[in-house]
Amino acid sequence: MDNRKRKQGMVMCNNPECGVEFEKDLSEIKRNKQLGREDYCSLTCSGYVNNKHLHKYGTTPENLTHLKRICG
Repeated sequence: MDNRKRKQGMVMCNNPECGVEFEKDLSEIKRNKQLGREDYCSLTCSGYVNNKHLHKYGTTPENLTHLKRICG
């Protein structure tokens, strides 16, 4: 296993309710910027921001039927 430490950079969490500054691999920061992705400090923050729009999909009978079918 390679014992070299990867270069780190500081980034700000893109969750407006969090705003924590955290350390991340510099290569990951560059890749996210290149791909237009946001940086989040945790899966919780990512889920909070990226799932806000889902409330509009679970309320119709068609969507509930589809969810029941794919979830078993």
